[in-house]
Amino acid sequence: MLRKKNNKIFFFLPSFADGGAEENIISLAKKYKQQNEKVTFIVGNQTGINKLKMDKKIKIIDLKKNKLYKCLFQILRIFKKRSPDTVITTLVHSNLFLCFIKFFYKHQFKLIIRETNITPFINLSLKKIIKFKVLNFLKKILYNCADYILAINSQSKKELIKLGIQRRKIKILNNPSIKNDFHKKIREKIVNKNIIKNRYALYVGRLIAHKNVNFLIKVFYEVQKKIDLNLILIGQGNEIYTLKTLVKKLGIKKKVFFLGYKQNPLPYMRKADIHLSFSEYEGQPNSVIQSLGCGTKTFIKSYPGLNKNIKNSKNIKIFDKLDKSLISNFVIKNLKLRGVKKSDNKIIKTFDESYYADQVKKMIYA
Repeated sequence: MLRKKNNKIFFFLPSFADGGAEENIISLAKKYKQQNEKVTFIVGNQTGINKLKMDKKIKIIDLKKNKLYKCLFQILRIFKKRSPDTVITTLVHSNLFLCFIKFFYKHQFKLIIRETNITPFINLSLKKIIKFKVLNFLKKILYNCADYILAINSQSKKELIKLGIQRRKIKILNNPSIKNDFHKKIREKIVNKNIIKNRYALYVGRLIAHKNVNFLIKVFYEVQKKIDLNLILIGQGNEIYTLKTLVKKLGIKKKVFFLGYKQNPLPYMRKADIHLSFSEYEGQPNSVIQSLGCGTKTFIKSYPGLNKNIKNSKNIKIFDKLDKSLISNFVIKNLKLRGVKKSDNKIIKTFDESYYADQVKKMIYA
């Protein structure tokens, strides 16, 4: 059935938490608002730093709930009153929640959900393995209720098909990591120039266990013995106190800077000597993509479903395993070979925000 033009497009997030998934959905909503689409944004609660990235012209409905199940009856009333044509969401719990609503309450809206990660079973506790298995079981039951599932890499698509999700519903779409104002944003001034007056390595992302930031700090510890270098970490997370303790224990407190959340980390990426990211698993990491676009040498750990354009970037170095000695030696060698930075235009084009928005819009009006 063809949908009428100028649909009422609703977006849903549990919160405005600091994460790439939330940022990408907010980016899509902003893009459609700029194109004069009828956009409404429902949020479980307005906590989270990503709220700063919302377009003030977009209507936000704040449910003021900290648990998804507490949002159920409010959302049902909103849907009954406003009759959305399309609902878009991301994150597994949110995806399952909206699939549940569509299946049991027969709301006649088109549902587009975005699958953000692959399922890891490496170095996880039994509790986390059970959690992922339960989530996969629920996906198997509910995900086919969605009209489209946006998979962010080939591994994600394979897992969804293995779960029994209809192949025709799954679309691989690269993250809209490169915004329209990318070239303008990378040239913004850094307020505290004292932090970047020396050469520095950079990490941008959440400070959580599977990102392996503790390993990154240990690599930096070895590198700074041979090269005068600082380390800047941009991001928030529940590992921050553990990481600060490690920094103090290693005696490198004066060389490591925890800057917290930055609304625009691109200038730091552009000026960094090297960008490090050793996450155990990823979907499509925005910070890595943006760093490559800036022309900054980027060292990462390999993970299933790694995008071929990231693999082939002239600015990337990929490690199959976390070997501290091997990686620190590579970093030292790279830092000694100073060269002219060149933006990766293929990365910029591949992960372009406008292309992503156009592809999703085709699904909205299909």
